Amino acid sequence: MKTKITGVLLAALICPFFALALDDGHERDPYVKTFIKNIRRTPDKAYQQQLRSSTAWQEFTQRNGTWHVRFNEECGLPVRAFGQPVQVLLSGSPKEIADAFLANELSAFNLPYHEIIYKSGSENAKYHYVNYKQVHQGLDILFADFQVKMTKSGEVMLFGIDAHRNVNLNLQPAISKAAAEAAAVKGMSLVIDQVTTGGDLKILPVPDYREYDYRLVYEVTVEATDAQSFPKKYYTLVDAHSGQVWYRHSLIDHMAPTAPIDVDMSATLYPTHPYDPQAVRPLKHQRITVNGQPFYTDDTGYLGLNNTSSVTATIQLRGRWANIKTNNSTPSWTTTLNPGANNLSYDNHANIKELSAYHAVQEVHDHYKSQAAGTAAEFAMDFVMGTNIDVAGSCNAFYDGEINFFDAGGGCNATSLVADVVYHEYGHGINYEAYTAYGGFFGNSALGEGYADVWANGITVDPILGIGFFANNPTGYVRRYDINKKVYPKDLVGESHADGEIIAGAWWDVGENFNDHQHRQDLFFMTYNAVLYEPNGDEGLLYWEILIEALTDDDNDGNINNGTPNYCDITGAFAQHGIFVSGDVVTINHNDLLVTPAQQPITINAAMTSLLPGSSVQGYYKVDGVGAWNPFSFTYQGSLIYEGAIPAQPSGSIVHYYMDIVDTCGTHVGTTPARADDPVNPNIPFYTLVNFNQLQFHDFESGSPNWTVGLPGDQATTGMWEIADPIPSYLDPGPPPEGMVQTGDDHTASPGIMCAVTQNANSTTTS
Repeated sequence: MKTKITGVLLAALICPFFALALDDGHERDPYVKTFIKNIRRTPDKAYQQQLRSSTAWQEFTQRNGTWHVRFNEECGLPVRAFGQPVQVLLSGSPKEIADAFLANELSAFNLPYHEIIYKSGSENAKYHYVNYKQVHQGLDILFADFQVKMTKSGEVMLFGIDAHRNVNLNLQPAISKAAAEAAAVKGMSLVIDQVTTGGDLKILPVPDYREYDYRLVYEVTVEATDAQSFPKKYYTLVDAHSGQVWYRHSLIDHMAPTAPIDVDMSATLYPTHPYDPQAVRPLKHQRITVNGQPFYTDDTGYLGLNNTSSVTATIQLRGRWANIKTNNSTPSWTTTLNPGANNLSYDNHANIKELSAYHAVQEVHDHYKSQAAGTAAEFAMDFVMGTNIDVAGSCNAFYDGEINFFDAGGGCNATSLVADVVYHEYGHGINYEAYTAYGGFFGNSALGEGYADVWANGITVDPILGIGFFANNPTGYVRRYDINKKVYPKDLVGESHADGEIIAGAWWDVGENFNDHQHRQDLFFMTYNAVLYEPNGDEGLLYWEILIEALTDDDNDGNINNGTPNYCDITGAFAQHGIFVSGDVVTINHNDLLVTPAQQPITINAAMTSLLPGSSVQGYYKVDGVGAWNPFSFTYQGSLIYEGAIPAQPSGSIVHYYMDIVDTCGTHVGTTPARADDPVNPNIPFYTLVNFNQLQFHDFESGSPNWTVGLPGDQATTGMWEIADPIPSYLDPGPPPEGMVQTGDDHTASPGIMCAVTQNANSTTTS
């Protein structure tokens, strides 16, 4: 056993840029796993309302005005709350204000104050951030993060508390570190290079239905090599009692006056990709060593030396921000520099793959530098990034603390030739280093892939990423953000590249709505101050937190209840990807009408539970299922009750209808029944029968003498009729009633359970 201290690890993570496609276009790492049981889960609307009705939250809002909240349903605490700014102290440091806020304003939540430990603080032009962690009996509780965000005048306007109030577990390990290391690699068909364990045990809260199952775990790092000689590195959480692997996260992120001697350095390279023409570009930040002293070219590839006689210079393809290596060797040459002009080209001393990658690293570094100027993370990327060319393999690139690019093969060009790939891989480094500079920790794989793409298209201002990746295919690309938009939760598949497209697409559309992608990039980077982080599998919560952070950062008075300068542009962009301010807790409650009279307007009543200012209800109907949906309007009756009217219909009509919530920006934030308006796979809407009379009633509880099911020759393709206790099913797996297709209850009053259904679902997760 080799033991070393790793802390919470993730110091050098490795992310592949691209993986060869399987059925859904992405290759899954078979060894990655998460303890999150349902990665597509959405909030339970009824339970969220119950938690908002709690004494603790009601007392808080009575004191502090209108606040919006999403609760952690396992611990019952606000995972993110924001609203009218709260003046806590008249003066004091950000930490003193945050401490007072937790102690005074949140006292009714019975937080474990003796276990809450200050972790870090940061600030940007608008806000202070104060971060805490939870330590139980000397052991860190993983993913237990607290944050208080306040204006520069000290008013708290956002907080989040992932606290654990009833931690109950045996803190004595039953297996040794050696046994944990053996469990961490069990079943891996890899060449194991090294296994190391962290210095301290940790507590892992595993979410279950409205509670946590607490587990004592070892942190184990596994370094290995696969059959294609591709490096593998995993952060692993192993149960210290049973040896079960709860979590395995890939740490491999798989994109002046003229002097006597004047030097102008340039090279021929691909500025974008191999299907665009080669071009001569200056080599900026290039190191030139004279008499053992390094000098560097400027942004134009120029260097002025004061020497008045000829000197010998050594020129490596290494600069301030990149060191190019092929087979661990950096291209280098020696030349004589003479007084006067020295126009030097690197073309004969390095190949075009090396030169193109060098150029792209300088571009993305300088883009980041301009973006982070004046922040605590301004210098986070001011180091020489190892840049490895022609790494063994094909059709990929990865980041592991350095950036690595494969040679041509397998139907792909050399990835070092594609600037988007270089920008993406360097973007992984930005994620980790910027979070660290702000006192945080970047560890969600999907967010890492999505954010690496945002850094790439922030430079190119192009929704198409990775043109030039594929050989003999000038129009092929890796990812695209202007069509086929990925939507949460239906497009969440548990693969980091695919899931990252949801958040990257949201940010792309913010830029489109702004009609200014630099403005988008400014807001995007400002959200880094919050160092938002959730475990793999909890992207739904994480992406929502990012939306709330973007709105508070866009705000100009510390109170997003009255909107923000770009509220609709931001919320509209995120809504296109299934991410709403409401956190999916806006609901419409409606009792459908079985029979209505003829030739009279059909009155529809709806009760809306909404935290969205300016929300309204819109209705849509059609008669006998024919034609397009027709709108009908609702008027507000007070107490969140709305009333609408469908025009009068003749006897014998069957009226189909549904309702939709529209926010103040005109963004549609939810239909009832869910997805009744889906043009491809619509859910069942509400129905009312016009002037029908009931002739016979049977509840199916005592047999079915008047009904015959399953007739011979029945050719139904979507389910045969049967008499049964219904099993609920959904368009998307998740907590009721999101996407419900079939209810789990019959229509008659208790104790009835049986009804006629067009074939029961096999289970509650059947779609």
